[in-house]
Amino acid sequence: MTEPEASHDVPPVEPASPRKAVFLALLIAACVAIVYLTPIREYVAPLKHLERPPWIDELRAKADEAGLLGQVLFVAGCALGVSVGVPRLALAFVGGAVFGWIEGTILAQLGTFAGCWATFVVGRNLGHAWVQGLVSRRFPRAKALLDFISRHGFEANVILRLTPVGNAFATNLLFAVSTVSLGTFLTATFIGTFPETAVMALLGSAAKGTEMAPRLLGGAIALVVIGVGAAWWTKRLRARGTNPS
Repeated sequence: MTEPEASHDVPPVEPASPRKAVFLALLIAACVAIVYLTPIREYVAPLKHLERPPWIDELRAKADEAGLLGQVLFVAGCALGVSVGVPRLALAFVGGAVFGWIEGTILAQLGTFAGCWATFVVGRNLGHAWVQGLVSRRFPRAKALLDFISRHGFEANVILRLTPVGNAFATNLLFAVSTVSLGTFLTATFIGTFPETAVMALLGSAAKGTEMAPRLLGGAIALVVIGVGAAWWTKRLRARGTNPS
């Protein structure tokens, strides 16, 4: 009898380390503080409402002047932001506004992917043993959720990425403490994040003033389609979870 695919590349559960768990909790608290208790919150707030922040023009001018270095710095900044909890869709909007739709999508997607990967690696190394060894045994509902994610790792990840709510930071940590393999996580993360990254970059590119109306309309329609598709897929996945035949 072969082992389920979800267990591949997953380290065996070792004795939980309270020090690692405490360190992870401190890191999470620090990330939340950075995003919500610093000026970053003021920069991100307009982007949540798809508003054009006043600093976009200045950032675009600096990026044009920097050339390739500007692209590299954006990817690095996007990766760092996503890894600490800055909303990835806001960063994709900035990418589209600064670099245009196609280029902004590519750069934001690279940064998003790298940031999700980093958060997953940290969570897997610091929190996986603690959750699997203690929390899952004391909290049946948490164990049931983790078991469900482990059985449907790819689909669950893609669906969560397509749902226009929540935060990639929390999703990354959730999968990090499950038994989903790194390969499955990375593949599903790239596929699941790409559609909304492209849509938000499209909406951001409208801030440049070129074909603004059709881009806004197209982006809005795409978001609705993605949301409806994610809801339908979620319903099917839940049905499979309750009737695993």
